[in-house]
Amino acid sequence: MKQQQSKQAWLGGIVALGLAGLSAGCQPAQQAEVRQDVRGVRESLDQAAESALNVAANATVASKVKATLGSWKGLDASAINVDVKDGLVILKGDVKQSEQADLAERVAIQVEGVQRVENQLTIRVPAKSFPTGGTAAEGTSP
Repeated sequence: MKQQQSKQAWLGGIVALGLAGLSAGCQPAQQAEVRQDVRGVRESLDQAAESALNVAANATVASKVKATLGSWKGLDASAINVDVKDGLVILKGDVKQSEQADLAERVAIQVEGVQRVENQLTIRVPAKSFPTGGTAAEGTSP
């Protein structure tokens, strides 16, 4: 993270030096305009860097949660999707039992970087099956 901030500062410095060099032969009003442009570029760089850091942090937390859910004994996480935004983990998908949904939530909240968990998991109910030769309209008669 410090390395990312260092690169951002370095890039901002290069942009500032380049624009300052361009403004060296300019009139005072033009120099003021260049300084304003430099401020705008720096702000844009800061916002882009912050956004990139947030995306990376969210992806890291999501990966940790997915890995933890997938390796937890007694939990079938194959149909669980994980979305993360600023420490909020949203669990979506299907599980076979309500106990699985509760367990997934309890496991996810333990992962480093998770502040809250929103459990949107649904319980998968198997379709009713009929014996061979029967249909829904006929019931179970041969």
